[in-house]
Amino acid sequence: MFRTTLLSMSAALTMVAGECIQVTGENIMVVELAPAHSAFGRVPASEVFGHTPVPGVRRVIKGSELAKLAARYGFDGESFADTCVERRVAPLTREAVAAAINASLNQSGAAVEIVDFSRFPVPSGKLDFPRGGLAAPSPLNTGKPVLWRGTLTYDTRSTLSVWARVRIRVTQQRVVAAEDLKPGREIVTAQVRLVVVEDFPSKDPGLTSISAAVGQVPRRWIRAGEVLRPNLLAKPPEVKRGDRVQVQVESGSARIIVQALAESNGVAGEPVVVKNLINGKRFRAKVQAKGKVLVSVN
Repeated sequence: MFRTTLLSMSAALTMVAGECIQVTGENIMVVELAPAHSAFGRVPASEVFGHTPVPGVRRVIKGSELAKLAARYGFDGESFADTCVERRVAPLTREAVAAAINASLNQSGAAVEIVDFSRFPVPSGKLDFPRGGLAAPSPLNTGKPVLWRGTLTYDTRSTLSVWARVRIRVTQQRVVAAEDLKPGREIVTAQVRLVVVEDFPSKDPGLTSISAAVGQVPRRWIRAGEVLRPNLLAKPPEVKRGDRVQVQVESGSARIIVQALAESNGVAGEPVVVKNLINGKRFRAKVQAKGKVLVSVN
């Protein structure tokens, strides 16, 4: 008896699931209930029944509820079975993912290989892969696949997270290190070269002219063949440790000039420690320009 009851319940659930009406919009329109009864197909297309369930959830509409709805439109005396409604979903396609990624890149010469992507079913909507969701590969292995996080927007403001694992290469001219570059040492022309490379489309793109690299100092070791990017370089200090500097001391309208020895590095606007060459006292000053610092006395 118990087994018979379970089989009956299973059959009923299968029947409801098999007859589930799929809708695509934010609301269930009355005409979309026509598969439950053809009379609903004659209702104006603008008539709303209720909200569409979220993706992955089925809403079961009782037959009594459908009968009341039918009576509202003058279809009395009809009988209705329970009907389920669900949002139409489908897996993402490789073509849709590629189109969204290429639209976001918007870069000529880009070769995109989609290694993998979200496989779960999603509703229809706008697929977007913002540049901010693109992870960066190791600078020494820019050909490695990386994760790109995106979103699918459906209805008015509802979103789902999606992802793709991609390998992206862009053929372009970039400045690369001709040899290993030491941190803190100014780059000279012979240490870099301009070549055509297949580079990753980083948020911090590589330098495109040798003049942009010469005179800069690496923040870390840059290996030979590595693309030079702005975030890897810094301006050389206008004042270096051991430099003899001119100190301008200001107090109101009074100004005096003294000589001092820099004991730390600094670029314009940064503070450095200097030592008075006469009395040996140390004090802080602000770098103004190459070899010049300022002390303001209130």
